[in-house]
Amino acid sequence: MLTPRMKHTVTALADGRVLIVGGQYVVYDGSAMYMSATKTTASAEVYDPVTETFVATGALASARYGHTATLLPNGKVLIAGGSNGTAQLMTAELYDPTTDTFQPTGGLVTARREHTAALLDNGKVFIAGGYSSTDLTATCELYDPATGTFTMTGAMVAARVGHTATKLKNGKVLVVGGGNFASPPTFVTTELYDPATGIFSTTGALSARRDTHTATLLTDGRVLIVGGRGNGSTSAGQGEFATAETYDPTTGTFTLTGSMATQRFAHTATILANGKVVIAGGQNQLSTYTALSSAEVFDPATGAFTATGTLVNVMTAHRAVPLSSGKVLLVGGQEAPNSVEVYDPATGTFYARDLARIFHTATLLPDGRVLFSAWPDYINPWAIRQAVLFDPVSRTFRSTGPMTRARVSHTATLLNNNKVLMVGSYPWSNTPLLLRADLYDPGTGTFTALGSTESRSWHTATVLPDGNVLLAGAVPPAFTINELYDAATATFTVAAPLLTGRAQHTATLLKSGKVLLVGGWGASSTTGSTTLSSAELYDPVAGTFSATGPLATARNDHTASLLSDGRVLIVGGWTGSVTAGGTYSGTAVAASEVYDPAMGKFTTTGPLATGRARHAAVTLSDGKILIVGGSNSRDPSNQATEPTPLASAELYDPVAGSFTAAASMRVPRRSPTATLLPDGKVLVVGGNAAGFNGHETVATVELYW
Repeated sequence: MLTPRMKHTVTALADGRVLIVGGQYVVYDGSAMYMSATKTTASAEVYDPVTETFVATGALASARYGHTATLLPNGKVLIAGGSNGTAQLMTAELYDPTTDTFQPTGGLVTARREHTAALLDNGKVFIAGGYSSTDLTATCELYDPATGTFTMTGAMVAARVGHTATKLKNGKVLVVGGGNFASPPTFVTTELYDPATGIFSTTGALSARRDTHTATLLTDGRVLIVGGRGNGSTSAGQGEFATAETYDPTTGTFTLTGSMATQRFAHTATILANGKVVIAGGQNQLSTYTALSSAEVFDPATGAFTATGTLVNVMTAHRAVPLSSGKVLLVGGQEAPNSVEVYDPATGTFYARDLARIFHTATLLPDGRVLFSAWPDYINPWAIRQAVLFDPVSRTFRSTGPMTRARVSHTATLLNNNKVLMVGSYPWSNTPLLLRADLYDPGTGTFTALGSTESRSWHTATVLPDGNVLLAGAVPPAFTINELYDAATATFTVAAPLLTGRAQHTATLLKSGKVLLVGGWGASSTTGSTTLSSAELYDPVAGTFSATGPLATARNDHTASLLSDGRVLIVGGWTGSVTAGGTYSGTAVAASEVYDPAMGKFTTTGPLATGRARHAAVTLSDGKILIVGGSNSRDPSNQATEPTPLASAELYDPVAGSFTAAASMRVPRRSPTATLLPDGKVLVVGGNAAGFNGHETVATVELYW
């Protein structure tokens, strides 16, 4: 998707394309680790299900979120109300698919957002409830496409938001649940709107109070009500439902049906061509805010839910729409606002063409697939557990796992037994399980929790000649504490300490079997920290470290690549210092160096055309080194300046000892991963983009060849 979005709309057009309109995105305000400011967008785009690509359309006249979008009989789409981030809107616009532009139409009588809209049999659009400029409203309106005007109609019995409005086969509209923040805050009541009289009447009551649920018209005329929040409780597991019920228009009553395996609200429910309904994502455990990647399918014939494939990303408050192919498109939302997934009922699986990731790992498996881990976005402070596999044949991402715990700034190491060892993460206070390692088995697609390790992140993990793994360095408190992972027993033991505590360094296995550790941040003190020029060698036979080098330029966030002749290329990074208060001073490094194991010395080479740090480096089939992306500035960290992600790439020729320009990426990105695929192409995934204050996580995937 071109723009991250939540509280947006998605509408299937008559020609099979899908219109995505407005919404909000979240930006980083420089004051905390997570983004905290929202902006409202006027942008819109169209998804082509044949090419599975997005194209920008003309912009809205007014940026808006919490609006409605309704496909009219003439093929145009009515965009009504919403908020511009400051006030509720009365304005409405029409999208014309023949010109891909928006034009104003008559305004609402009452400004409102998070209302509902339903297309009536007479071609008019019924607007109900939501937030008005002053409070929740019970008022309703009708839009007439023939005149382009809104007029008032009968009001609901109760003002509501978080409700659903479903047009029944008899032409009436069923309004279900929602709330008004009174006591109790959610409704058990439902209402029927009769377009013939313009009047509401009460109908059967729900079995439980619900808002943020879904309502789906089944092929037999009943309405399926699924999940939602009920009693307003903020205690885990007390405010949301796994239950479902159906409304029968002939009797005007609700009847409980089978329950889901998982409590959820803010999910989507989409009817499939076979009459079944796929329920995807959402969240549960309101007090701990657990976003979901699970999905279930409801069968009206049996009244039962069964599990189906897992989403690629956790998704909540997202949007979903059926495609003409029978598949389902899922777009954006609160947890993964730039994510797009497709559900295929034929296989019961979800897939994505792109993947949003930052501070993640990418591990090439022996079968050619690539394993990705970590969180999808700064927006999600709880992080996700779901790992993802990229299939180079179909060029799709699909879920695997899940991990025993989400990780970021960790390591993922392919072992000689083809399993992947995941260790460490940034030490969030709510992630005590990060002291345990994960072992991924590609054969079963499962993770197994291993024994405890030291709390570490920004460390290195290197497979030694005997198949064991050296874990070296980390941010506090581990800095000098190293460990050895025994692949045969799947246990960790303490190894000899580093000569110099370091993090965000590199570690490279030399042809001699020794490990070269270079640069990084030095151990923190009461005055701050500085980048290191020191280097050391680990001898796995003796189990000791010895000094080597040093570098000509101190650096961290650099890359290290083993050349075919056994030397090691050190590229880029950042050199400088940081105060105890978090103020950085320094510069991105353009100078590059080569380490010669025979001499134990570094010599200058290159340099890069552009100094960069947090870039990616990958060795190509011809032995050249591709350097992609990165940033020419440091994190803001309490400063007003923003990092500047780079789209440029450079090629290092070991024979000439110089860099030349390579093709630039389409999207600037900082902290991406770059993986050489079996066909010789390079897969570039994730990182930060230049947009939205430099902290938008990139979802666009690129291939270099």
